[in-house]
Amino acid sequence: MSKQVYKRYLRLVTQWPKDQHKNPSRDLAVYLGKQVEAAFAKDAPTLNASLCEKKLNSLEQILSNKWADAYPHNYKSGSFGLTLEQVEQLTSDTSRKQLGLAPKKGILKSLFSFLPSKHT
Repeated sequence: MSKQVYKRYLRLVTQWPKDQHKNPSRDLAVYLGKQVEAAFAKDAPTLNASLCEKKLNSLEQILSNKWADAYPHNYKSGSFGLTLEQVEQLTSDTSRKQLGLAPKKGILKSLFSFLPSKHT
């Protein structure tokens, strides 16, 4: 795979906006960065060049708002009738905790939580 394509992916990941309402484990920018690093680290010789180009072009179009600019609309709310600010608030980590959607400990961690930690 070309170094130029890898550099374009890295540039795209650095330009992707970070969501301040979510922790890094739920942020799309962080996820994209991890996926790019993983794909190019181990599979660089076996990556399909045309597929990588198509995905990169699609992500660049999303980042640049190509289709939102080409087809503007006057909608102020989504399919649930909520504004962007309301959706951001509902999908934030604090709202997810209030709704009981916080990340849960795994079964083994729950079972062995009574054991003392090695780091204390």
